[in-house]
Amino acid sequence: MDFDKHRPIYAQVIEQIKLGMTDGTYQPGESLPSRREIARQLGINPNTVQRAFATLEAEGYITTEKTTVSVVTTDKEKLLILKKNLLNTAIDQLIETATQMTITESEVLLLVEAAYQRRQQHD
Repeated sequence: MDFDKHRPIYAQVIEQIKLGMTDGTYQPGESLPSRREIARQLGINPNTVQRAFATLEAEGYITTEKTTVSVVTTDKEKLLILKKNLLNTAIDQLIETATQMTITESEVLLLVEAAYQRRQQHD
């Protein structure tokens, strides 16, 4: 993972874990890799991963058992809201970029439709 030097690493770890919860990498009720394993894979300090896990737990996306195994929430409504929030963030970024490029809403919609059609042809 390439980190954005302008944003805290722990926040980027949180985003990647949340994305994994929405794209099927981490299933509801599934154990996450250990903090040490994630830190080793990413080449970062385990305390950074601990901070990310603490935030995810405070937000209700994971629970941590006594054995320090962290598990993805089984709250399907919470995960659905997470998906929508992540998608809305991406849409906001798309709209911001399109606006800066003076691309109209109708042009953006046409581009999105074309992208979906290309994807369907490749699936």
